Amino acid sequence: MSRSKSARRRQRLAKFQDSRCFLCGDPLGIEDGGLDAPSTHHFIPLSKGGPRNALVNQVVAHRRCNQMIGDRMPTREEWMWYLRIMWARGFVDTEGGAV
Repeated sequence: MSRSKSARRRQRLAKFQDSRCFLCGDPLGIEDGGLDAPSTHHFIPLSKGGPRNALVNQVVAHRRCNQMIGDRMPTREEWMWYLRIMWARGFVDTEGGAV
């Protein structure tokens, strides 16, 4: 995927998160490659079997936050926020089930 296509995808995904980092909740930086820049975060780490290109496994986080957590599995709080984001994207219904 080209750099500009990746940036557009991150911008679309960030909209559902109010342009905030999925991991720390602070506002996302600009697409400049710095540590506050948005990066694609795989909700279920690829090393733990998460799908690489599935939008349902992608959220947006600061590059520094993404690097800091490594490949740990999501916390309970992250699961709750993830479900709200997936509902906003239309991936789950109001009962939390897949659409």
